[in-house]
Amino acid sequence: MRRVRALCCAAVLVVLGGCASPYSDAGITGGYTEQQLEPGIWRVMFAGNGFTTPESVQTFWLYRCTELALAQHYQGFEILSDLRLVSDERGTQDDAQLIPVHGGGGYVYIPIYIADSAKPYLAADIRLLNQPFTPQAPKSFDAAALKATLQPLVEGKLCDNGNVCPHPHTYLEPKLPLAPAQSG
Repeated sequence: MRRVRALCCAAVLVVLGGCASPYSDAGITGGYTEQQLEPGIWRVMFAGNGFTTPESVQTFWLYRCTELALAQHYQGFEILSDLRLVSDERGTQDDAQLIPVHGGGGYVYIPIYIADSAKPYLAADIRLLNQPFTPQAPKSFDAAALKATLQPLVEGKLCDNGNVCPHPHTYLEPKLPLAPAQSG
């Protein structure tokens, strides 16, 4: 009987050990945490394990920010930390991976701060926002709209080892203001 229990425990560990960190509270395989620094200001972190891709970490981090804003009865959030999530530059950053965005016109910097290079994580400060505010990706977002965009990626079908499937990062691209209508 002891041997059967030991084999079952080993099988569970093998299955858990071969999967990316799921979107959940921090636990043995990674996950999110947040800490309120002052009213309306939070530090949000998502830690991955050795099977978690940087794209999954960034997507899960953004998703947690949306959930936190909505749970605290705010309509949006602004990233206060010095993160470049979107750039048209082709340069590199010491603490980022470069991933092409949809259409090939830009690049998404995934700002993964690495304590152990095999385990990516992202930690940054955000300010929760109430209306009126104008979302200005990639620094400030409407929480409900971003959550609706990310929800199928986070809660839907996942890819390799439970990671977020590669996808266009159009939600991080700055939106150009609309030109006034011409009369005539």
